[in-house]
Amino acid sequence: MKYIKSKCLQKAKGKKKGKYLLTLEVSDYDLDMLENLAVTYAPWDYSMFEGKLGVDKKTKVGIEVLDMKPKYTKWIDKMWRAFWKLWHEHDEL
Repeated sequence: MKYIKSKCLQKAKGKKKGKYLLTLEVSDYDLDMLENLAVTYAPWDYSMFEGKLGVDKKTKVGIEVLDMKPKYTKWIDKMWRAFWKLWHEHDEL
């Protein structure tokens, strides 16, 4: 995912929220990673529990004790940087 440009359509005033028109470059890889993050257990690393748990690992281990696989960590970092550029460009504080 790559941030290209953005345009402020409406500034935030009082209860009104700001609106922006974004241009991002998104690949199939980005969409696959986002889908995996949202609906599967693929991003989570169960290697620390191998051999210790039965077949149904996901119900025995809380997601809060797991780390993400490096592939997903790098992708989230790239996505965060793209949105940080947007925030930095339009932040008025």
